[in-house]
Amino acid sequence: MKLLLIFDNSIDSFSIADSMRGSVSNPVDLFPLTGNFLLIRRIQDRLKLMGAKSVSSLNAAEIINNQVDALGEHICAWSANIGEYRLRGRSIKEWFLLPGHNVSTWWFSLLSEKNTLKTDAFLKIAQANAVKEVVKKGQYTDIVVAAADADLIKTLRNIAAAGKVRFKSLGTPPPGRLKPKIKHILNSCGFFGHMFWGILCWVSFIIRGCIERRGLGVRSQRLPNAPSLLFVSYFPAVEKAALNRKVFINKYASALQDKLKEMQISVTWLFMYVYLDGHSFRDAVRLAKTFAENGEKVFFVEEFLTLTDAITGFLLWLRQLVISLYLYPMAEKNCLLSGPVGNECAPIMKSLWNESFCGSVGMEGIMYSSIFRRVFGCIPHITDCLYYNEMHAWEKALNAAKRTEQKEIRTIGFQHSSVLKNWFNYFYDPGEIRNNNGPAALPLPDILACNGELTCASLSESGYPGLTRVEAVRYLYLNKVLSLPAMKPKETPVLLVAGSINKNETMALASLVNCAFPAAKAFQIWFKGHPSMPFEKVFKECGIDIDKAGYVIKHGSIEKCFKDAMAVLVGTSGVGIEALAYGREVIIPVFPNAMFMNPMADFKDYYHKVTSADDLAATIQRILDGHRLRSLEEYRAFFRKYWDTDSAIPKWTELFKQSAAYIKTGD
Repeated sequence: MKLLLIFDNSIDSFSIADSMRGSVSNPVDLFPLTGNFLLIRRIQDRLKLMGAKSVSSLNAAEIINNQVDALGEHICAWSANIGEYRLRGRSIKEWFLLPGHNVSTWWFSLLSEKNTLKTDAFLKIAQANAVKEVVKKGQYTDIVVAAADADLIKTLRNIAAAGKVRFKSLGTPPPGRLKPKIKHILNSCGFFGHMFWGILCWVSFIIRGCIERRGLGVRSQRLPNAPSLLFVSYFPAVEKAALNRKVFINKYASALQDKLKEMQISVTWLFMYVYLDGHSFRDAVRLAKTFAENGEKVFFVEEFLTLTDAITGFLLWLRQLVISLYLYPMAEKNCLLSGPVGNECAPIMKSLWNESFCGSVGMEGIMYSSIFRRVFGCIPHITDCLYYNEMHAWEKALNAAKRTEQKEIRTIGFQHSSVLKNWFNYFYDPGEIRNNNGPAALPLPDILACNGELTCASLSESGYPGLTRVEAVRYLYLNKVLSLPAMKPKETPVLLVAGSINKNETMALASLVNCAFPAAKAFQIWFKGHPSMPFEKVFKECGIDIDKAGYVIKHGSIEKCFKDAMAVLVGTSGVGIEALAYGREVIIPVFPNAMFMNPMADFKDYYHKVTSADDLAATIQRILDGHRLRSLEEYRAFFRKYWDTDSAIPKWTELFKQSAAYIKTGD
């Protein structure tokens, strides 16, 4: 009989001998829930020193990924069924109708949004279901767990009880730093912890609004006085080259700006702050002020929040707390644990429900609903509203507010990057799309613009109305690359490691590379981080000495890195598709602590998949020996099917010609 040891990053490899004394006389199977490959090796070595009969490490990444795929097949129907489930004569969607707003906050919840970058609940469900499958097949007598997440521990305890297996949870050290420690304590407080985050979110909206109004000055002086397109954009996504001239050029949409200017359609900007390129929130406000002083019509979303709206929003949130507490026992019993979730996952689902309606997510949706109603009521002469479409709660609040306040405005949601696999928020059950009448209906844009043949085909599976193909304006620069002859990489081979916005995944990338190649010898290893997740911080947290290892951290444009690379290692990012335009080999890892979300995941003939350090080392060696999956022409053909990069952007031009602002100024 065997013992199954399940552990994440929180396991203390030095005290494991005391915690598991007397438990390793039988064979031990490791089921790591971490992408820290160095830690996995330390645990194996420690158990062998303790005299374990044998120690084997299961391929947790592959097993969990299979469960993620199974979850993905049913997640849209599962979510739709919950929203439609009737309790006491009303559907759950109808229970959460927001008085005076003509929208249901069900659509703002994570149960509806299913955003796997905002919550790890769906990953934990997949991990739990993977453990359930392993326990069924493994004939284990004991399960030992060393994990930090209380909901996951309770779920694994339920699985052990159902399988009649002894269960033991090892103590894990609390986070060392103050901020993570406070967050850990609050997250362990259940409902009241979620309430705290909700109140903190409310306070944050008020403070940001005050700072923005004080920083940008009188709003009436920035209002447009002629027909205008309202462009909702993340900020400060700014082209650095234009900063000295105090000219705002959106780094993700400069081609659209040029086209709008050419067509004499004026633009009013509505900014949403995100942490980019090291700019703090106050930095962003100061930067926006320079653009406003230079004549740009710029606003931040929070500055439209009035004191009355803030107080009303808080009261509506309290009302929502009461409704959610009333509904949860019935919802858990009848629909929450159905389908791909399972009864054992009740602790995970309870937290997801509370976060959706009682925590910051629930508060944020209500605040955005109030804000966008003010936006459409206060900014005159708006004919179209263009925004980056990722199916977030704020987008639904925007479309619901437009539906109530300014029906004649045309909303255009632009799917501006790539559609990630297992990013469930992009997809809805077709029944939810078809049922588009009444206040409880899913708020959608009038036009959903997507930037390529493959992405358009993928989104069409949900049956979105107004689905329109346009050019991928973020990637137009690659149009020139596609016409160039094959580019030889550097004489000294280079492996380019591209980080993602997901911290766990970026740390796993660093660990994977360091475990496979503790020192860069036969080739160079370059690391290029996401603007919001620089590798400097990641290496420090992982305890990796980059100077000793000989790694190089790259800044600036990633295109320059593509030219010199032989291969690109990438996680959750569209960077791999860009690399194909240069003819580079793409390597995509699968980790047990992050969902496999690369947009190339379903196109297995175009990338190398790895699940371990040994896999990575073997793959790199094959590439060094000259192995290629496809020819340059085949890689570029795939790229053209994924993104349309016609620099003249004729599809966008045709879309803008339908604007009332263009008709008025173009005649």
